[in-house]
Amino acid sequence: MRKQLLMKTLPIAFIGMLSTQALHAQQTFDFETSGDTELWEKNYGTTTVVQTTDNGKGVISFDGAGKNATLKRFVSSPNGVDANSYTYAKVVVKNLSNAISMRIGHDNDGGAVTWTPEISITTADTDYKTYFFAMSSTQWVGEELNMQVQFRLDNTTSIAGTITIDEIEFFDPTTYAGIVQNPSFDDGMAGTTTDYSPWNPQGRAFNDVTVSTEQVRTGTRSLKVNYASNHDGSSTQYIWTNYSYDLPSTVSTGTTFDLRASYWVYFEAAEGSGVTEREIRLQGSYRFLMNDVQIEPWADGNLFITDVITVPVNTWTEFTFEGNAVSRGTDFNQVQFRPVIHANNTLQAGEAIYIDDLNACFNCSTLSSEKITIDDTNALVYPNPVEDRLNVAVKNQTISKIEIYAITGAKVVEAKNTSSLNVSNLNSGIYVVKIYSDTNVVSTKRFIKK
Repeated sequence: MRKQLLMKTLPIAFIGMLSTQALHAQQTFDFETSGDTELWEKNYGTTTVVQTTDNGKGVISFDGAGKNATLKRFVSSPNGVDANSYTYAKVVVKNLSNAISMRIGHDNDGGAVTWTPEISITTADTDYKTYFFAMSSTQWVGEELNMQVQFRLDNTTSIAGTITIDEIEFFDPTTYAGIVQNPSFDDGMAGTTTDYSPWNPQGRAFNDVTVSTEQVRTGTRSLKVNYASNHDGSSTQYIWTNYSYDLPSTVSTGTTFDLRASYWVYFEAAEGSGVTEREIRLQGSYRFLMNDVQIEPWADGNLFITDVITVPVNTWTEFTFEGNAVSRGTDFNQVQFRPVIHANNTLQAGEAIYIDDLNACFNCSTLSSEKITIDDTNALVYPNPVEDRLNVAVKNQTISKIEIYAITGAKVVEAKNTSSLNVSNLNSGIYVVKIYSDTNVVSTKRFIKK
């Protein structure tokens, strides 16, 4: 994943400024300044770490040169990370090496390094992927001055190949609404219809599930459920996920919490059927786990919230799911969110639904405040078609960031604090520009590169 979170992915709901009495520690490293690695450097098992650019965005890059390729950032106060406030970490990385796992280390007292558990990472990446870590050690306190990021294979074999990091961020999970990875299906190998990790949807006898560029709400991909025959009226269809969100601490039996989720659905009628709308019954499914194992019994390990909407044809409609003061009968420390197509549906042969822009949070009063406007009439991109320089403007908004996506779903350009981009090196074709404002409004527009 990339420096969007997943976004079209879910945005990180970042923390406000600390008070003047609080620790002034850096929490985000985006590597946008030319030549500045922000004090991240080679520790062992790597070549020299360099700041460079990749498709217009600042990154740091290095090659493996030994087992356990490791970066370090050893600093003095007040340049560390505020461990008391920020108990989760995010690393956005493109891995072209043979490393298959990653972990974060910290050394608060000058003694032994404390490492997070290793997490698996993909290889042969064509785009950036986002990984999360719970900084849950009892040693993660105060101002952390000595930080490390390590890429591993088997603790013996040398790491070979290039690793590029787009962003490292430390954040407060109570302000981070997203518990979903790849919520808009844009991550994965561009141009494929089956690569939508960590999602693992299962088709039924009456339909199939693929990634599609045919109908999208934002970005360039969505999940398409295509009906070859009528929904049989008895089969519930889960959009499974392999991603579990690690909670900051174990939630004890009987503790109450709130749940909020939403996703968008586009209904496509069978050609020539004359159908103008369809009642669709969908669910937001929460799954609760303890150390990667679903808690039992089933009623405690799963929670389903249903929303039924009559959806007009060829229109994106938002389904919302809300649970208040919910509790479980067993302790848990992880949670998953999955969209579910309810058994009691009457979708017919030749019809399709598209799912896009999932959003889910745990123990929150509201979902992320990002507002997305598709083909926003207040946004202007010109000239369109464009040959070399694309200009962007949004009425009554200050632009903070611009991203450009190819129709395959790959992000090809990113720029901050500008309204004009050089697109002369892009291939001819259709692109989507995603425009972020400083008031948390996001607009999208399509344009043609000549």
